[in-house]
Amino acid sequence: MYRVRFLLIFLRCLVSAKPPVNKERRLSFRAIPFIDTDVSRMFVHSYALFMELGVWHLLFGSEFRNLAVRYKWAPVTTGVVINYKRSIRAFQKFELRTRVIHWDENRFYLEQCFDVSGQTFVSALGEGVVRSPQGVLRPGDVFAKAGYEGPAPEPSEDTKKRITYLKKAWLGNVPDQLRTQSGFHALFSGSGS
Repeated sequence: MYRVRFLLIFLRCLVSAKPPVNKERRLSFRAIPFIDTDVSRMFVHSYALFMELGVWHLLFGSEFRNLAVRYKWAPVTTGVVINYKRSIRAFQKFELRTRVIHWDENRFYLEQCFDVSGQTFVSALGEGVVRSPQGVLRPGDVFAKAGYEGPAPEPSEDTKKRITYLKKAWLGNVPDQLRTQSGFHALFSGSGS
């Protein structure tokens, strides 16, 4: 079912206008029993699949699409923090909202919310990178090429805390010699020893 939804989103993006890269994207779905849910509630992995569809919608539905094809770029999710408030149930219609909320020197950050009847049931903060054949790209450069002018959006205080949590979780899994900026760059660019 993921592949069918993916193709439908891709086709929809091909025929739709391309809004600015910093504009929120919305997708509507219905939770299908025994595919997205067990007997009554959505599987945890289903949320991740829908979130990836939201990322692809952001990519294909903006200027990123042309850049990704031209330069062979691909978004890569590097970490996610998910807050579950209520479960989405079988047959329930929901909307997935995806938006870029911030980026720094190394990562971009997306907020994704699963809403049912205007109420947020699940929210997630995802961090990622854009990879090219030459290595990981700096988010500021990627957004500038995609037509976004100006500094990175400033996140709320709550979002800053969640970003800090993601960074600490990531750095906790990196050897000490790679925690420097040059080590980080060498790790992902392939230029290190």
